[in-house]
Amino acid sequence: METTAIELREELFQVQVAMPFPERFTNAYVSRRWADGAVRWQILDPGFYDDQTEATWRAALDELGIGRGQVEAIYVTHFHTDHLAAAGWLQQETGAPVYILDHEVAFAEASVAGQVFGGRGDGLRRRWFEALGVPLDNREAEREVLSFRSYLRYAPVTLTPLAPQSRVPFGDEEAEVLWAPGHTNGQLVLYLPRRRELLAGDHILPKITPNTSRMPYGLLDPLGAYMRHLETLMQLPIARIWPAHGVPLDDGIRRIVEIYDHHVERAEQAWRLTAGDRSVFEVCLDLFAYRHLSKADWRLALGETLAHLEYLVGLGWADRLVDGRRTFPQARLERFLEATDGPAPRITYEPRRR
Repeated sequence: METTAIELREELFQVQVAMPFPERFTNAYVSRRWADGAVRWQILDPGFYDDQTEATWRAALDELGIGRGQVEAIYVTHFHTDHLAAAGWLQQETGAPVYILDHEVAFAEASVAGQVFGGRGDGLRRRWFEALGVPLDNREAEREVLSFRSYLRYAPVTLTPLAPQSRVPFGDEEAEVLWAPGHTNGQLVLYLPRRRELLAGDHILPKITPNTSRMPYGLLDPLGAYMRHLETLMQLPIARIWPAHGVPLDDGIRRIVEIYDHHVERAEQAWRLTAGDRSVFEVCLDLFAYRHLSKADWRLALGETLAHLEYLVGLGWADRLVDGRRTFPQARLERFLEATDGPAPRITYEPRRR
């Protein structure tokens, strides 16, 4: 009989939840602890939500012997559908509270309600893409840019916020809740100091770098925040990383350094590509020329390109221009897009001498 809950080590299990994305599965983690003679369980990242997910979790709960009232916590690393979407259904099944970092609550609640950009930017979508130079010259292009996938379904959920640096039960020790911004505003990771393990969500992945996009009403400099947190992780004694997608990493620090160096190299490339009064869309096409971008990927590539350009601004390597005029590095793009109902301003970046 095929096993749904795979034992990884003592008191830790993995449940692979299928999803219709290239990674194919989200690694959900289930931990067990004993308290006052009773068993208590914790779950991290319940995953994508559909009928198959329900069947997967029913099988896993049955295999592990988890009854209603025995799950004391469901943790969610961030609001994306392949992590949060099934949390509400699992909450109903188990009666457990669902925890997410306090920085992430607004975006999570908006996503569950079917709203984009934290519920604040639905009317901003067209102007955002126009300002970045995306051609919206026919109905097909407009539909592709402004539409979002209809199968992104979230189960209704009640969320309980967690504070960074708090400690929560996870298996046979307390995990440290760390704020890991970049991929989203308020992604969390769990660090197990005694075992020197990191439950990393999408923060550290074995084969790809997580998408770090500058999105409306998101972090001003998401890549800068991400790089600073990688520097923090480099100082921790990490023996193993449990990622949300792919295989575990037994040389976690090495992978963290690889990702850091990758983004330094990409920032150098982006800096060279900004010369010549080019739109963000034009820079994106060149920055990602090494691969064929599917319709599902290119918006993420555009957001990541913008994140690299904002990172250059934060480093002092480039200036941001709005209709040819330099702006303060701390100024938010949304401010210029909300200022008028006329044509969207043109946002470009100009390299500085280094």
